[in-house]
Amino acid sequence: MVALNWSAIPFVSGRRRGLGGCEQLLLTTLLVFCVLSERLLVELSDYSLDWEHAKYVRSSLFDVRIVCVESSGFGLWSDHVVVEVAHRDAGHVKKNLLALDRIKRVEEDRPVLTRRLQSRPLKSLSRPPSDADFYNVTALHQKGYRGQNVRVAIFDTGISSGCQRFFNHPVHLTDWTHDESPYDTVGHGTFITGLVAGMVRGCPGLAPDAEIVTFRVFTGAQTSYTSWFLNAFNYAMQTGVDIVSLSIGGPDHFDQPFTDKVNEVTAAGIIFVSAIGNDGLFGSVNNPADMMDVVGIGGLERNINIASFSSRGMTTSELRLPIPSYGRVKPDIVTIARDLRGPGLGFRRCISLSGTSVATPIVTGSIALLLSAVPEERRRTVVNPAAVKRALIRGAKRILDSSMYEQGAGFLDVQASLDEMLAIDEEYVNNERNEVQLQLLPFYLDFTAEDCPYMWPFCKQPFYATMQPVRVNVTILNPNSALSEVSEVLWVPSDGQDVLLMHYTLPPRFWPWAGGMGIHISVKPESEGFKGIVSGLLNINVRSIPSGLVSKASLPVRVEVRSPPEREKRILWDISHNLAYPPGFIPKDNLDSKDPLDWLGDHPHTNFHGFHDALVENGYFVEIWDKPFTCFTRAIIEEYSTLLIIDPEDDFSRAESEELERAVREGHLVAVVVAEWYNLKGIDDLAFEEGNTRS
Repeated sequence: MVALNWSAIPFVSGRRRGLGGCEQLLLTTLLVFCVLSERLLVELSDYSLDWEHAKYVRSSLFDVRIVCVESSGFGLWSDHVVVEVAHRDAGHVKKNLLALDRIKRVEEDRPVLTRRLQSRPLKSLSRPPSDADFYNVTALHQKGYRGQNVRVAIFDTGISSGCQRFFNHPVHLTDWTHDESPYDTVGHGTFITGLVAGMVRGCPGLAPDAEIVTFRVFTGAQTSYTSWFLNAFNYAMQTGVDIVSLSIGGPDHFDQPFTDKVNEVTAAGIIFVSAIGNDGLFGSVNNPADMMDVVGIGGLERNINIASFSSRGMTTSELRLPIPSYGRVKPDIVTIARDLRGPGLGFRRCISLSGTSVATPIVTGSIALLLSAVPEERRRTVVNPAAVKRALIRGAKRILDSSMYEQGAGFLDVQASLDEMLAIDEEYVNNERNEVQLQLLPFYLDFTAEDCPYMWPFCKQPFYATMQPVRVNVTILNPNSALSEVSEVLWVPSDGQDVLLMHYTLPPRFWPWAGGMGIHISVKPESEGFKGIVSGLLNINVRSIPSGLVSKASLPVRVEVRSPPEREKRILWDISHNLAYPPGFIPKDNLDSKDPLDWLGDHPHTNFHGFHDALVENGYFVEIWDKPFTCFTRAIIEEYSTLLIIDPEDDFSRAESEELERAVREGHLVAVVVAEWYNLKGIDDLAFEEGNTRS
């Protein structure tokens, strides 16, 4: 990645503007919007000045009428351009582009309307208290930690004109939309920026000496394009940004150009903070907050209970993997998200706003304070996404009566996280290899009833021989390298209790900074008569690449084991025919809903968790079946009384249907099917328009 000086950036369309008393460098994009055209996002395999990429793509399409080839307009080093062509030519152009050696991928540059600003309605407060005081950041300010020399990028709706006098440092404004103005007309970006570093009386920000760069990536109508984000991310990487804050999120988990670029940003060492979402459901974690290297922020009420609107884990992208898997813990941490105070448009008064959107700048400002505590001469070496996430989650405080998929590591504690950040710096300085400890999330696996509800759903029922493997996903954070691999995993049972079987699924390498480790736990058949608590350590060695440094971490594991329950109490829940992670919006079962489209998948631990918990609480033992029915054996069928098939969307093969019929007729298995509506005429009559292009 090319590193550029702020003063040395070769702007193509930069110009001075003095509006509302906030005069600084304004960058605007040169975008041309064309009627009846299709925008293609063209990704290249190399970085070059964006106008050179545009020239290369245009010269390669000489036989097609191109409406326009669009670059950022900033003369940035870039890895993509946008091509606009007539709809009738789009397929032909895509085919021609993919035949070129330097073209990596071509996709539609669709409006990211589903990436929403994660806030809730505003209301004015006549005498608002300060949220900065709630976190006792004044004590950190008195120690000299004020966010100094930390550059924070705010990706949002811009900032109000007249902003300069409300910040200690010049606010650098950039606009990446077709509005050609950096100024906020919505109020959202102004509020978010003020919470990070504003100096508004009655609602000051947490890090008053942080340097702010605003990235206007949403228009006044709150719409955006993937390419706008990509251009803005490239600019952030090339101008020395330390933290990127996104108070947005949505279900665009498979917007591959977007997610790839987020990984590239974090691989460059930039801390990425994002709102988990306001969907209030299990399994509704928004993107990019669901990504491993991103700090995903959930919300709390003022009484430190989980906010009703805050999205919950687990992450669900892993459920689509070809191998059986399970989602990760998200959010990473939670903080107050109800009635936070910040500046309104024009900075004329303090207002109140709720949502994970406004919880995010609280964490962003806190991270700026943590970074300012690390000596600047080694900050870029010590501080990275894994180190910062370790400081945050180790410093967090556990919330009672809430699961890890609701709170992550717990409630943000700025002082405790500062202590942990200083400990990381000390580890780096005092270790002759500059090694920093690994971090696992969750910290341990205690699946006994003693750690309920935090370890829900795993703590709801004991383990036993003949049960289906219980799967859990542990995130491994390696602050020592952006590229690493697990070199060894060893299960060491306590006191010779050789009762459990442990299997693992791992990617070949982790990039960047973190990776997910699938752990599959079952009871050995020969331990069918065992009863009691089994514990041990899962020892994990991680090798950093290319240094070869091997770091070690241990995961304590504790489970309760009993003898297998009687067949009448055992239920097998099929998830192999559910839409685990839809590739796009589909109609909900209830079309009378305010939002008739559904982007969530199905799982007994997400949208069906109420039914799952009710069965367990009534004495049933529920196990998950994630394989085709052709894997049924007589021995398996004889263990269960009931097979649940809830809301199936995937097809049943002929062989599966025959196997299911055999299990019911010969194995005396009861199959319970709960199916949704299916009406071909209704499906044909459904029509949806994308709100920006009406197509």
